[in-house]
Amino acid sequence: MTGLSDVTRGVKRFVACVDWKEIGEVERFQWSELHDLVYFNLVECTVIDPMHNLYLGTAKRIREKWKSSGLITDTHLAEMQLDADNLVLPEDYTPLGTKIGRGFPFMKADEWKSWCLVYSPVLLRGRLPEAHIGNWTTFVNACQYLSMPSISVAHLDEAHQSLEAFCRECEKLYKAPFLSPNMHLHLHLRETVLNFGPVYGYWLFSFERCNATSTSTATSIQFDINAFLDSPEINFDIVKGNEPLPPSALPLALKGEISMDESEYEHLLEYYRETYDDQTLVHYRQAGHSDNFVSNRIQKFESINLLGQIYKSKTKNQRGSFMQALFETSDGRSTKPYADQIQYLFVNTAVNSFAGHASQHVFAHV
Repeated sequence: MTGLSDVTRGVKRFVACVDWKEIGEVERFQWSELHDLVYFNLVECTVIDPMHNLYLGTAKRIREKWKSSGLITDTHLAEMQLDADNLVLPEDYTPLGTKIGRGFPFMKADEWKSWCLVYSPVLLRGRLPEAHIGNWTTFVNACQYLSMPSISVAHLDEAHQSLEAFCRECEKLYKAPFLSPNMHLHLHLRETVLNFGPVYGYWLFSFERCNATSTSTATSIQFDINAFLDSPEINFDIVKGNEPLPPSALPLALKGEISMDESEYEHLLEYYRETYDDQTLVHYRQAGHSDNFVSNRIQKFESINLLGQIYKSKTKNQRGSFMQALFETSDGRSTKPYADQIQYLFVNTAVNSFAGHASQHVFAHV
């Protein structure tokens, strides 16, 4: 890409030349004092927005290419719509409704994201030719890494290699005219993340959502300068393991108290024994012989918001009830992730002193 010396060469000509208007029209720039700063690199300081670059750019462009070249037909779209109707999306992904069957009309960025990361790997299989689906999967893998709230250098390198392989294969499958400057910017996303951090800090999804919210509000929210200045002093506790719920999760919409199923209660009792390292905890039926027992009374609730992520119980609408959890292996040496569904969420109150004080424990029965 163009270096700083190349960028400023035209600027110096512009300053020294009396015909500055003509030079400006040829070089396509406007003078700024920033160009005299030795630490200012106009190219490197340019942030690439992954929302436009990946989802509104290449994901949309290649879908149009498949349609125009006959790789995806109206029959395929109708079939994919039937399959899509049976998919259960995670809570934070936008469903496409009937848009797949209608040819993807009026798609927004969050919908292209859902198509790319959730729908397409399932729906395109067996319909798109093998070479094309393989190349598209390479692109999806890169998007999955880059769209994470946090990313390691190893995953960032893998995403960069996937995007490079995707672009090279596109040149073979669709020929050079298909390649665009936007696809060239794929190869600079790695530098953008290294310079500015994970994409959640600067991609425009948040801006677009905020813009939609503000424009739908009759009056703008007043800016509180004191709250803004005091914000660095706020204590943000990191939630990990067994810790108090963040204030944003409260209050919970608890239902009436009921008795827990006997077979499920056995797991609850074992959990308390392991967590508090107390094998003297006894079954509630033995409460008369010991004060150190676990109650079988619980209160269920439908959903919980943990730092913006909503978890729900299994209902008719199953979105938000699927999750991935880490389970310890039988030898206790490592943990492995497993996907499953939350059957219900509940609260159990420790009415005695084994927890150190009377306290409520919040559980998800998976």
